Amino acid sequence: MTGFLKEKIYANCVYFVTFLFLIFPYADKDWGWHLKYGEYFLETGQVLRTNPFTWTLPLYQWINHEWLFDPLLTILFKNVGFLGLSILGGVVSFFVFFFAIRAFKLNFWNIGVLAFFFERIFETAAYEGFRSQILSLLFLSILVFTLIKARENIELILLLPILFLVWANFHGTFIIGIFVSLIFLGNYLLDDFLKKKKINNKFKLILVTLMVSVAATFINPYGYKVYLEDIKHFSNPNLKYVYEWLPISTDCGYCHEYTFLGFSAVIVFVIYKRRQFFFEDLHYIACFAIFGVLSFKVQRYLGVFIVVTLPYLATYLENLKLDLNKFRSIDYLTILIVSIGVCFNFFNRFPSFNLYRYSEKDYCLYSSMCSVSLADYLLKNPPSGKGFNFYDWGGYLIGKGIDTKLFIDGRMHLWEEDGYDPFTDYISIYYQEDYKKFDEYGFDWVIVRDDSSLAQALISATKKGGWKLKFSEGRALYFTR
Repeated sequence: MTGFLKEKIYANCVYFVTFLFLIFPYADKDWGWHLKYGEYFLETGQVLRTNPFTWTLPLYQWINHEWLFDPLLTILFKNVGFLGLSILGGVVSFFVFFFAIRAFKLNFWNIGVLAFFFERIFETAAYEGFRSQILSLLFLSILVFTLIKARENIELILLLPILFLVWANFHGTFIIGIFVSLIFLGNYLLDDFLKKKKINNKFKLILVTLMVSVAATFINPYGYKVYLEDIKHFSNPNLKYVYEWLPISTDCGYCHEYTFLGFSAVIVFVIYKRRQFFFEDLHYIACFAIFGVLSFKVQRYLGVFIVVTLPYLATYLENLKLDLNKFRSIDYLTILIVSIGVCFNFFNRFPSFNLYRYSEKDYCLYSSMCSVSLADYLLKNPPSGKGFNFYDWGGYLIGKGIDTKLFIDGRMHLWEEDGYDPFTDYISIYYQEDYKKFDEYGFDWVIVRDDSSLAQALISATKKGGWKLKFSEGRALYFTR
């Protein structure tokens, strides 16, 4: 076997194992409302702008910055189901990794080192399967690849307006892409100026391309309002109650805090080793510093952090003169590691979350502990009047098509109109035990987890004749007056 062929085989084996480790059980709690928004678009050809799913804020005009994702999810779900969405999540996550390092000439062990850090740190984005967030990170990865290649061929940035046009209709994090583009292209100009002592003739092309790219993001059903929706995600205090917006130091089993800190230490080492290229690498260093701090404070930024920082480590490894192929033991070690990775996934990891027969019940188990039996009961016995429901189950119940309007769901953590904010009231009632506020609403029915304080209060009330427990299954309880 020639050295070139062996290198290709080993590299593809590493890629394959990386892909396997990026498959997670589909567990997006917002699956249901995405499905219904997508169905509405496919049936009418229009974007759903009203709020038919909750009785709170019925006239609220939500800016659905990921509207184009919804019909895509609907089509995919109806053809491949929950199992397919799990695998598709792995496919998209793999291509995020692929484009993040594609610009570099790497050998198989370089790829293996990068894959280890990527798999661990990217898990916060990938662990719920196929979501709009990982599609957005794929766009970011393609953007970073394009910007890296543009250093040698600046005309490649002419692709950016098309990328941002698509991105702005799939997810609001396109604004991060604009910011990253400014950092990369700004440093290219700075580096050229420091070397040539004059403004580069690339400046006009870069400026015009960035202006056209920003203009392209306004081509969406909501125009400039998508920017206003993005701003809410930087300033709204309600985000502290949404798990993925908490710090990585929170009890987070998939954040891999120590891997994040270890990877950060490696990048600091790379900065030191490449200190003579400081200004040439400044865009990487700036992204590392900015998104590193953001990621430590908000776990949702970990995916962005690894995508914009991994190429910097790839730059160092590409230029590291270390020939491991001269050691015969490397062949055996590579085969052993790949074999263990394949066997572990197929015979241990995948069966552990029932991937081969992944069903709706499995989805509920890994997403929000929702109850298929309760949903089926409510389909036959729809609640009447105004009710209260557990926030994490709102999206699932919407997707099941329950013939009643809910109190709240996963779209609504930032919704506010005329001083009324249902999510804040939900937090007060469900977590802060404000039963005075609960009574003020005059609810006719309640759907809650059995381990909540509200559930215990309602069980006590049933003994006094105030409420009736109509359905109980697993963690799900359904009460009516």
